[in-house]
Amino acid sequence: MLMMANLVIFLSHRIWIVLGTWFGTGLIKGAPGTWGTLVGMCVMVPLVWGLPAWFFWVLTLILFLLGIKASAVCQNYFHKKDAKQIVIDEVVGVMVPLGLFPVTFLNIVLIFIFFRIFDIIKIWPANFIDLRMKTAFGVMLDDVVAGIYTVLAVYFINKLLYVNMVIL
Repeated sequence: MLMMANLVIFLSHRIWIVLGTWFGTGLIKGAPGTWGTLVGMCVMVPLVWGLPAWFFWVLTLILFLLGIKASAVCQNYFHKKDAKQIVIDEVVGVMVPLGLFPVTFLNIVLIFIFFRIFDIIKIWPANFIDLRMKTAFGVMLDDVVAGIYTVLAVYFINKLLYVNMVIL
């Protein structure tokens, strides 16, 4: 019976690592956050297109909550509070703008570029969260903030382009 319990713990531990690294994407050498964002977008864009909005937002919330647990397990596994291999936070963070804009080539490119910029430079309060909240919740939250900043940037660019197109 003890052996079976150990097997269950071992397998559940591995499942959390698979989720936290977004199915191994975070293990790619060189810019794992960028790869996590890209692969996450490849999975999420068809979902945004095909699912009702409310379902996409429920999925985002569920992944955020699962991401907290996965990040905690990965922090212990990789022996680092915000290990670069943890990319579930990028996936959830980029879901925020993906769920708010029409799926167009321009929006997808803008979301990718601005999300990566805001995730890397960490404007307040993301930098505060990143420096002060060395928890799994903090790992997830700073990317949600980057997603919110991305929403603002893409919104203003869309408005600027729309105004310019109307004037022409």
